[in-house]
Amino acid sequence: PRAMASALGDVVRYNAPVVRVTRESAAGPRFRVDYPANARVESLTASRVIFAIPFTTMRDIEIRPRLSKEKEQAIAGLSYYAGTRFLLQSRSRFWRSGGLNGSARTDRATEVWDSTFDQVRSTRGILGASVGGGVGRAVLDMTADDSLRFGIGLVADAFPAIRSQFEKGFVQRWALDPWSRGAFPVFKPGEMSTLMPTMARPEDGMHFAGEHTSSWTGWMEGALQSGERAA
Repeated sequence: PRAMASALGDVVRYNAPVVRVTRESAAGPRFRVDYPANARVESLTASRVIFAIPFTTMRDIEIRPRLSKEKEQAIAGLSYYAGTRFLLQSRSRFWRSGGLNGSARTDRATEVWDSTFDQVRSTRGILGASVGGGVGRAVLDMTADDSLRFGIGLVADAFPAIRSQFEKGFVQRWALDPWSRGAFPVFKPGEMSTLMPTMARPEDGMHFAGEHTSSWTGWMEGALQSGERAA
């Protein structure tokens, strides 16, 4: 992301969340995009708009005139998975000394893997762990420190030595991230056939991208695929 932003230069505007998109006259620029900057609302004009954001944050953007009823229903109704990921750094890759590869699935629905399997410059290791469901929701009510301790306990179910080997860690709770508010879409029964065809469909010069608009929901391949389609 930093490399792409660097290549784009000053075109990228940071700390400027879009609050309104207005479709204007067909003569000249078709859209006005409003965003807060420097304690006031500023605008830019565009001939087309691509929304490459989750529907959770799309709900905060006012569209004038409104989108189609089907599109609005998809944006408002799509559910997101409250996933959490822990990254735990250890002094050594102790699992290797036991002939293990660092991967495991536990009784508490935790998926663990060696995030440094291909690193050769350091003897330290990082075990990554992902949770969701009831366990993932429980983490949302914890403080950052408590959630990290909880994550160590989850990984210790499979690799007990992480307790003594642990150095530092990071917790990503996507449901609490204001720019995602969830890890990836969760389709309820029947929604793949009713929502998906509408989610990616452009409307009057507005296009929609992101992994949630592809068949590879939850994966960067889906995000890239959708970007190519929108472009």
